[in-house]
Amino acid sequence: MLVNRYQRRDVCHKLWIFFLAIVCLLVMGLQDVRAENRKAALTERTIRIGCYGLNSFVAKNAAGEYFGYGIDYLSQICLYTGWKYEIIMTDNSSLEQMLAKGELDFLMPVEYAKDRLQNYYFPNYPIGAQFNGLYVLMSRDNVYYEDFQAFDKMKIGVVENTFSATSLHTYAQSHNFAYTEVPYANLQALHDAMRMGQIDAACLSGLGNIPTTYKLVAKTELIPFYIVADAIHPSPFFTELDNAINDINARNPQLSVQLYDSY
Repeated sequence: MLVNRYQRRDVCHKLWIFFLAIVCLLVMGLQDVRAENRKAALTERTIRIGCYGLNSFVAKNAAGEYFGYGIDYLSQICLYTGWKYEIIMTDNSSLEQMLAKGELDFLMPVEYAKDRLQNYYFPNYPIGAQFNGLYVLMSRDNVYYEDFQAFDKMKIGVVENTFSATSLHTYAQSHNFAYTEVPYANLQALHDAMRMGQIDAACLSGLGNIPTTYKLVAKTELIPFYIVADAIHPSPFFTELDNAINDINARNPQLSVQLYDSY
């Protein structure tokens, strides 16, 4: 009887060790699965990027693929971060509202100005720089470059909620001419107004697709532009964005110049 009791105790002990070993293997396996899932999540993150409708910056080809200055720069960022990205393009006001609501991670291109710090969180470095231009129709042979007297009292079209409008205001003050600002919801509406003679001139981003029927009659100062996050609730990916742009500027400081020449 005593032997049988010890034998039963020994069997129970072995079964208990076996059970613990199985539990440990299951826990380790679960941890491995979770680690793999975390690794996959890190390598398959999709960042939502809002883009203003500037054809030289971001445009779509016949196959529905995006291309342009912004796409090439974004691709370089993704080499550092491992991100995938989704491009969202709509009217300017909607993009800004989507960023504020957290429906976008980033917005580009956004030109720097001190009064914009309350709305946008800027990285250390810009992704490029551009001029904003004042354009009239080629047929306006009575308007010359920096012809401030001719600019006075003009009706000048701008796309609403863009920095081009702000830079034009500063430029006009600096050169002592007055004008009437005529805002439009998008570039197409502005170009239609120019074609129909409803406005005298248009102030456009240097990254826009400038019609061949326009001639440049003034340029603002060179202005840096950025990929930005919302100032109040910045994207959790902002630090990665900032680090990637820092690295790009350290390793390939001529990238923005090369892209500007290309587009």
